[in-house]
Amino acid sequence: MSEFVRWLSIGAVVLALTGGFALYAVKAKSPLNIPFKTLGGKQVWSDVHHLAGWRIQRHVWSHRHRLLDQNNVRRAWGDVTHCRAVLDDWQRRLDLQARSDHLVILLHGIGRSTGTFSRLLGPLKEEGYEVANVSYASTRRPLEAHAETLSALINDLRGIKTVSFVTHSMGGLVLRQLLSERRDWQDQINIFRIVQIAPPNQGSSVARMLKDVWPYKWQYGPAGQQLIPASVQGMAPLAGEFGIIVGGTGNRYGLNPWIGGDNDGTVRVEETDLPGARDTVRVNAFHLIISNAPDSVRAVLNFLKRGEFSEPAPPYATTKSDRHA
Repeated sequence: MSEFVRWLSIGAVVLALTGGFALYAVKAKSPLNIPFKTLGGKQVWSDVHHLAGWRIQRHVWSHRHRLLDQNNVRRAWGDVTHCRAVLDDWQRRLDLQARSDHLVILLHGIGRSTGTFSRLLGPLKEEGYEVANVSYASTRRPLEAHAETLSALINDLRGIKTVSFVTHSMGGLVLRQLLSERRDWQDQINIFRIVQIAPPNQGSSVARMLKDVWPYKWQYGPAGQQLIPASVQGMAPLAGEFGIIVGGTGNRYGLNPWIGGDNDGTVRVEETDLPGARDTVRVNAFHLIISNAPDSVRAVLNFLKRGEFSEPAPPYATTKSDRHA
């Protein structure tokens, strides 16, 4: 009996200590941080600030914040003021600066993460762009909330004069929602070019079929209900220079014969259509991986540089007769 009481006492002390630490962590503005790489949580954290690969994120339910470095190691957590102060300190110590005043914002789709653009990051940086691969809790909040969070992030940028966007799937609808009204930051930051990859601009027939199925409703949340054609039809179109990369095979069956028409396995080619697109190109790749397909990467780089997806024409090669004319 005494042994049981002893272990019970030890357990009570441990519980009290851990409970006290948990309470401290919740209430403290600057709790003790142990640097470690994040283990996940991609659908409950949204980026609210970006600087040279570092980012501050907010938890979708607790509204607590954390600061992640360019390697996704947590450098601080607590309230946003504390995270900003720690970021400012690291900025001074490491001289963190944007590589360019032209920022390319990458915006993934529903249920996805920043890995959507893993093969595009390097080429964009090699071209000299500053890049923000934005993470957001895509399945936990509606499109309007995602757009407001993204607007606040852009409004808080440092040293950026021009911004371009590359979106995948539902990310294209978040962007349309963002640009459906004039934003304060547009007085200082110019929108250059936009590339939508596999966007359900006309709504998704797959979402329409699944919208009332409980696992779909639970998995994809409020934004998943907004992907149906009836919801998307009321959204504002895009203005300015934008192009669309669609997934498909060029035949009537596509990559998924069950949804009808040419498609990328999830979105039909016809569902990507949006009036005003400057250029469109088809890539034979599945919806989930199309953003990292080599053809898509080349097309994005071309459009950001020249406003069209095709490769630039080779320089004129003179012939012998030309040289001696």
